[in-house]
Amino acid sequence: MYTRYLVIAILLTSTLLVIPPATSLNSAIGEDRLRPYVDSDLLMNLQSRVAGVGESTNCSALMEFQAELSSQEIAMAESMGLQFLRRGTSVVHVGRVYSALVTGVDSLDSLREMGLVRASSGGKKFFTSVTSSVPAIGAPTVWENMSLNGTPIVGSGATVAVIDTGANWLHPSFWRKSSGPVSVIDSGGKYYADLDNDTVVDPGEGPINHIDKQNPSTIDVANEYMYIDVLDNGVFDYGAGDRWLGGIDANDDGIITLPSEDVVVLGESKVAILYDQATGLVYMRDTNLTTLALSVGDSDSNGHGTHVASIIAGGQIGFTSMLGVAPDADLIIIKSPLNSEDILDGIHFAILHGASIINMSFSSYLGFLDGTDLEDLAVSEAFLKNKTLCTLAAGNLGYQSKHARFQVQSGSSAGATLSVSSPPLYSFISFLWRSSDMDEHVVLTPPAGDPIDLGSFESILGPGFPVSSQDLNAYVFADASIRGTNRLLVQLGASSHNWTSGTWSVSMANPSGEAVWVDTYAWDNSWSGTYLRFTSQQDNTRTISSPGTADNGVVVSWYNEGSHSVSSSSSIGPRIDGVPKPEVTAPGTGILAASKYINTLWTSKDGTSMASPHVAGLLALIFQASGRATGARLLTALLQGAGGYSAHYSPPLGDWGYGLCDSVLSVRHVLEMPMGPGTNLSDWAGIAPIVENPENASLDAGLDIISVRVYQRTDVVALAISLLGEPRFGPDVLSVAWDTDSNLTSGKNGADILANVTGGQALVYEWSDGKYQLSTLVAQYWNVSNTAFLTVDQADPPARGRLDVSTGNQTLPIADSTGFANLENQWRPIVSSLTLNHINDIWQVDVTISDRDTPASLLAVGWSHVDGGMSILESGIKQNSTFLNLTVDTDEAGVRHVTSLLLNVSDEEARLFLAPIMLSSGAATALQFTGAVLYQTVVRVGPLITPIITGELILEGYLNAESVILGLKSEYGYWLNFTLDGADGTYPIYLTPSGLAAGNYSVYAIAIDQSGVRTEVQFAVLLAVTDNSLLILIAAGIVLAVIAVVVLRRLRGRFSKEAGQ
Repeated sequence: MYTRYLVIAILLTSTLLVIPPATSLNSAIGEDRLRPYVDSDLLMNLQSRVAGVGESTNCSALMEFQAELSSQEIAMAESMGLQFLRRGTSVVHVGRVYSALVTGVDSLDSLREMGLVRASSGGKKFFTSVTSSVPAIGAPTVWENMSLNGTPIVGSGATVAVIDTGANWLHPSFWRKSSGPVSVIDSGGKYYADLDNDTVVDPGEGPINHIDKQNPSTIDVANEYMYIDVLDNGVFDYGAGDRWLGGIDANDDGIITLPSEDVVVLGESKVAILYDQATGLVYMRDTNLTTLALSVGDSDSNGHGTHVASIIAGGQIGFTSMLGVAPDADLIIIKSPLNSEDILDGIHFAILHGASIINMSFSSYLGFLDGTDLEDLAVSEAFLKNKTLCTLAAGNLGYQSKHARFQVQSGSSAGATLSVSSPPLYSFISFLWRSSDMDEHVVLTPPAGDPIDLGSFESILGPGFPVSSQDLNAYVFADASIRGTNRLLVQLGASSHNWTSGTWSVSMANPSGEAVWVDTYAWDNSWSGTYLRFTSQQDNTRTISSPGTADNGVVVSWYNEGSHSVSSSSSIGPRIDGVPKPEVTAPGTGILAASKYINTLWTSKDGTSMASPHVAGLLALIFQASGRATGARLLTALLQGAGGYSAHYSPPLGDWGYGLCDSVLSVRHVLEMPMGPGTNLSDWAGIAPIVENPENASLDAGLDIISVRVYQRTDVVALAISLLGEPRFGPDVLSVAWDTDSNLTSGKNGADILANVTGGQALVYEWSDGKYQLSTLVAQYWNVSNTAFLTVDQADPPARGRLDVSTGNQTLPIADSTGFANLENQWRPIVSSLTLNHINDIWQVDVTISDRDTPASLLAVGWSHVDGGMSILESGIKQNSTFLNLTVDTDEAGVRHVTSLLLNVSDEEARLFLAPIMLSSGAATALQFTGAVLYQTVVRVGPLITPIITGELILEGYLNAESVILGLKSEYGYWLNFTLDGADGTYPIYLTPSGLAAGNYSVYAIAIDQSGVRTEVQFAVLLAVTDNSLLILIAAGIVLAVIAVVVLRRLRGRFSKEAGQ
């Protein structure tokens, strides 16, 4: 009987629910979807290494942190398996952007606590984009007429780094004069340089040979070089002791005649440092840049880097016509494979070794093209943190049918047609757009066959994945930038990949939400390649390449001297987000400059690669003229001089930028002109006359005014008055009538100030009480040759007005007069300094501006705080001041993506617009879940049972979150939402939901930002099962109790009976 009750109890107990052990779950769309800070290409590379596909277990990566790392943090990171790239003992980084070898995703995850914001592949490949041009931008006018402290402005003291394919550092363009005149000895019909001046031929002095371009019997000064040919074999051999020579053309006939004309030794290298990234070896001038570096040259078969470097600083003034823009600048040559990691290393190396300017004539369209690629950020960090300015080639994508642009309305599809013709390995097509819901689909339709739908962007966002079909085998990458640009890339990344030839349709479906604009780029490893070309919706705007898309670099388009226009082949702006690019244009057509091959000396190339180094050279001139200005002053002097006075564009145009770079006016914006005796008309180079007068044969030449030039400052106005003959303002009179107030009743013809020069003395008079009275304003007069110079103190407050210049004598009170000419706004405002500091989300921005001829009362600094799409969040203006002190709280912006600051400065006429300054300490403000875990997959529901759900969410951009919610969506469609509390982006889950019915639930992590934008990720499935265990246990307990009572009673009865017996 007892056995019967025991079996019932066991059967009841066996119905109790067995709960599986706690399980860690990640997103249903993959754990790696929770790592949006790792770009998809790097993520795929890491996964392939783990799977044994790659050649090495390490991947090269560029990483952005919230702040620069301390030495302790670097040591800690390396203890976690990271290996930072170093140059000697210095870790390679530019501001917050570092280069390292990464072993796996886990090692990146561990760096999140140290402030890692984003990581991308370090293996992105960049491509190089292949001279009357120097005079075209006015550089010779600067060399010949402008000086600082007696030194001509030729780039002296400036160091320009060139990250490129290297350079043949032995080319004569890269050597400067190291000796005085050396006489030449004729010995046996051969010529020798008498280096020790002993009139005797000594070893190492010759014979003299030359690289001939025209007639072997003559040495042409314009484009030929002589050298000491120690082995007398007709080949320049530096290792044998050969050295370059320059000829002194004493009779100025363009020919060096030996031995009657002397030579100079070109024995000092302009290459201060040569860095070979492939080997890691560094060669320093005066140390080991010797025969040890003979094998380090230009890796490009066409000599791209050699050509670029010579445009910047080639040649020697007075010894050749083949001159770069800044022929006395020093060069840092960085011979680079041009991968992402190499570019970051190159920028770091250049800054570390004192470069103020870095030229980068290469391009890529792989990235977001909105200024957020890590190569772009390195360029901006170099400017903002180190005040180092990068000149960048815009690219040569104009009219190549490699960019298409189209709009997709909500609820519809749109696209373009693409011609595919056996594209080579690494060819790709890239789609870039902005949207709030990320539900767009890219669909690729082959010439014949089924469309290939790559899926909704939200569903594929994350690590790269392969697409495999009969017509297409490729990798697909989907990422979103911190400014909100979506990128989908389809690339042939493996030798087994293929893309069927023919006409494809590439389209986007936009199921809902707002209309979107799509920019799509096709790249087949060549600017003019025909393997991938769009045949509809082609667009030649928005073709600027990275790193030219960087916020704070100088992007240069390609000017054609022949057509006097921007070349149709040049990439042009704006950037895909509407930011104005390029900054300036410079010559790029038929540029004859140094060849990598010494026996040919020169070669001609075209492209923005040739345009960019013109600007790098000009920045070197500005650097010297300004007394070593860097950063914002260097940049804005360049921009405000562009276009000269006749073709300066503000706001900048998509093809010209601010205009054709102008050496004279840009240098003038930072170089004060000397005022006082000793100044002559050549010092006024670049100052155009405000009035020109025809010759008057009936006048004395010393009274006949030919032209008047004016140089304005807020404290003084200077005039250079050129006459037909030598001025004699002792007996004669020079008068300058100045109308400063446009009041015709104040003075003769409205002139309220009158400056007279006679008897060799200059006096100033002001109109007061109906007559001219001697003024306290001071004037100074001198003359040189046929030019009379006069300075007059400015009025208070400073004024422009109009001037009339006249001459006369006792016979002719007014012999000649120019009539009134207006004084125009001569100088544009520049930014003297720009500093940014921040603590967390509070940014402090200080801007100082200057304008040589405009008082502070007419100056203004405007600002706009903008979101990721460049829409204005707030704006303001500081008027009547040369200084702006601004505090910006990015946390209060309440937007999803990183914000930026736009600045503009203006005087009464001119305005300068600065590129965006990203206000990010590295922490992206977009809400993204970077971790989500649920500790149960099954919970019990039923009478008397309280279900418990535990886990954890990790949210990036949490400071911008209004609320964080755990959502349970039942299989029947209804929702149960629970608001979570957290700290520092971590939100623990501990819920005891009531009313939870049995069934399957999709589990969502939901975040809503301060502007109402919702971010959600389904990361788990929860099973709620009915559990009557407690009822059964209670029933079992009751049964057991009843059994026990019954048993006890029976036992008691039995014991009673036994006792009674």
